[in-house]
Amino acid sequence: MKKSVLVIVALLLGVGAAYGQHSKVRAIFLLQLTRYASWQVGDAKSFVMTVIGADDVAQELKEITRGKTVQGLPIDIVTSTTTRNLPKSDVIYIDSKFADRTRTVISGQYGNKTLVVGSREGMCTHGAQIALVDDGTKVGFEWSRHNIEKSGVKISPKVLSMGKELN
Repeated sequence: MKKSVLVIVALLLGVGAAYGQHSKVRAIFLLQLTRYASWQVGDAKSFVMTVIGADDVAQELKEITRGKTVQGLPIDIVTSTTTRNLPKSDVIYIDSKFADRTRTVISGQYGNKTLVVGSREGMCTHGAQIALVDDGTKVGFEWSRHNIEKSGVKISPKVLSMGKELN
């Protein structure tokens, strides 16, 4: 089952962008990534995924997560147009226009184990653990071992092998 999900995600990442479905591909990637990552959610009542500056991705994420859970918790999608006063989040997706504020977003999580995904190549240099890479025909990702280890989030090596390690 998990192997088939990886194949489906790989196919979506490869062809979704070609059909102008960038937002949907990104939302699917974010959701599937949560299935192959693990971190302590403590006594949370929901699994919080915050999307900063990308309403189209947030809308797709709301649609595909309806009725689904992560680690047995219902998924709560939060949208924001600013990097201030964010709720404690399990996953944060940051649009490229906020790339230079990535470290501020991470420090604002107060040690919460948070998976931060940037929307474009190079955002790992700003502190994101994973950054999506879009060459116009397909969407892939790059990742930083240092940033992942620092975050305390564990991501399946099988998933990471599908991306490009930066350090």
